[in-house]
Amino acid sequence: MVEAKALLFRVDRKIDRLHTEHTPTIKAVDICSAATEAEFWLLKDRVQRAEQDKTLRHALLPLEVKEKFMPVTGGTTESIIAFPPDYYRDLGIRICVSKRGCGKKEIALTKMETGDKNKSLTDPFWKTSFFWEQIFGDEGADGLHVYNGTDCKVIGMIIDYYRIPPEVHCPSAVIPPDKYIDWNGVAQTEDQGWVLDELFDEGVNLIAMMLKGDIGDFRDFQLQQSNNMQTVQISKL
Repeated sequence: MVEAKALLFRVDRKIDRLHTEHTPTIKAVDICSAATEAEFWLLKDRVQRAEQDKTLRHALLPLEVKEKFMPVTGGTTESIIAFPPDYYRDLGIRICVSKRGCGKKEIALTKMETGDKNKSLTDPFWKTSFFWEQIFGDEGADGLHVYNGTDCKVIGMIIDYYRIPPEVHCPSAVIPPDKYIDWNGVAQTEDQGWVLDELFDEGVNLIAMMLKGDIGDFRDFQLQQSNNMQTVQISKL
């Protein structure tokens, strides 16, 4: 992880190199806000690209969570299992089920489209089966909906997933009596750095691009955008 103060130093240096006239002082909280947005943007970009190029997955390893158990939280004909609070996208899900006289088992989830739900209710080949180790489900706003059937009982899920990066904060850069108040109006007291180490250089370029664009320096914005695209191309080599 890159410490928050180190991130602020790199971003300040990157912006100073652009030699912009009348550049206003950028507050630490504004840099951290841009860094939080940039890190989430890079996560979304890399997740999509990693689906075609598995070598890109290594850059996202700091955000991988393995073997997280989540219990059933509700439902009647369907079992509803809430996703973890920091969940972004799953890498694999197994459903924990039990059957009287047969014990417990973990079955890989088969995802279904919402429109296919009726098939799971009427077609015997789409039924949940403890013996055949098949179970079906679909994602919803309130979590994963698992179609129960009558063959076994759903206990919960074991999920591997990408988590959302933590917000970047640097209250240690603020000199008392001033306080570090984040973009949600919350006073932060502990530093939180940048977690995607391998994407830090690209992140600094992106943060500088965002900040320069916000203060209306369009020529520098375009220059920084060009630098960022070059960094992306190098990362593909």
